[in-house]
Amino acid sequence: MSNQSAPETSPAPAEAIPDCPRCLKPLPLCICDSITPIDSRISLLILQHPQEQDRALGTARLTALHFKDAVLKIGLSWPSLSKALGRQVSDPSRWAVLYLGSAKVADLETDRDIVAINRKGEIEDNQRAILKDIEGIVLSTGPGARPRRCGDAMPGC
Repeated sequence: MSNQSAPETSPAPAEAIPDCPRCLKPLPLCICDSITPIDSRISLLILQHPQEQDRALGTARLTALHFKDAVLKIGLSWPSLSKALGRQVSDPSRWAVLYLGSAKVADLETDRDIVAINRKGEIEDNQRAILKDIEGIVLSTGPGARPRRCGDAMPGC
């Protein structure tokens, strides 16, 4: 009798699942064929924290694909709104920052679902004019849901 053991066979390495070139998700998780981009008068800039790039769970890229005029940027800081967007912005004050921070609409004296507030969390005067003139919205994802720096001229950052 021989004490030789049969050669060990390791399982074949799993084939890598290809990613969708558009959403960058693994193909079984891709829903690109069901996305119809929305045409809106308001531009959208999504600032994604580098730690939030989870391919399976991350939704920032999919959100951007849902809007015709959306830009997704991954990082922590940008010198200006124009640099983050990759195009010139003539009036950064016409861009709102969607910040899901400490201010709660229910705590404010208003019957509106969306309100413009200042950096102190107080309701701005002239709500109708401010909201009517918004050119774009900056949405931040990730830890703290707020970029460290997005330009001195950018309101709310």
